[in-house]
Amino acid sequence: ATVASAIAVTDGNTDGDGDFGQTATGKVTVNVGNVVASASGVVLFDVTVNSDVASGTQVSNVASVNYESPDGTPRGPTASPQANVTAQQVAAVSVTPETAAKNGTAGGTVDYPATVTNNGNGSDTFALSTSNLPTGWTAKIFRDTDNDGELDTNETEEVTSTGSVSAAGTYKVIVVVTVPGDAEVDSTGGVKLTATSGADNTKSDFGTYTTTVQLAVLGLTKSASPSNPAPGDTVTYTVRLL
Repeated sequence: ATVASAIAVTDGNTDGDGDFGQTATGKVTVNVGNVVASASGVVLFDVTVNSDVASGTQVSNVASVNYESPDGTPRGPTASPQANVTAQQVAAVSVTPETAAKNGTAGGTVDYPATVTNNGNGSDTFALSTSNLPTGWTAKIFRDTDNDGELDTNETEEVTSTGSVSAAGTYKVIVVVTVPGDAEVDSTGGVKLTATSGADNTKSDFGTYTTTVQLAVLGLTKSASPSNPAPGDTVTYTVRLL
C-alpha cells in the first residue's frame, strides 16, 4: 500500500520496531505468500496523521498488488481505487503570559498586555472573557492594534472575541484593570483572562494577572515667573501636586 506524504506510517503493534514492512517513506509492503484459488484476505495497517497537517487537507491512499500467475509469470501492479480521508480540525489555544503581577493605586488602572495564539491546525475564533475579580474591581479587554504591548490613546476598541485567527496566528490584547477607590493598601485583585475556541468550546486557556494596591506617591513641583525678576517686579509662584 502506498500512502501520501502527509501521514506517518506506524505498524499498529507494541514491539517498538515500527517497521511493518515500511520499505520507503509513505509506503508499506506486505508479502502475503501463496493464496489458494478462491481465497481472500485482509491486510490492516494504521497510520497517524501528522500534527501539522492543515484542517481540510485530503489524505489519499492507493493499494496495489503484484503477483505471479500459477505458471510463474509476473503480473501487476494492479491498483485499487483511491481512498480519501479529510483531516479534521483540531482546536488548541494558548494565552501568554500565564501570570503577571503589578502594583496599582486605589482608584487607578493597571494595564496587562496578553497574547492569544491559535495552536490548532485551522483558522479559529476565540471568545475572550475576564473573571475572578474581587467585588468592586473591574476589567476590560482592548485590542492592541499596533501590537506594542501598550494601550495607546487611539486603542479604544473593547473586544469579547478575536475574530478569525489563522493557524499559528496571534491576537494581541490589553487587559485594563480598574482598582476601586476604597481598596485597602496591600490588598490584591487577580483577573483571569480566558480564550475559548469557537471550533471546540472544550478547548481554552487562560492567564492570571494580579494587582497589589500601594499607597499613591505624591510629588510637588514649584516654578517662578519671571525666573529672573528685576527689583520691583511681581513674581508668581506655581505649585503643582503630582
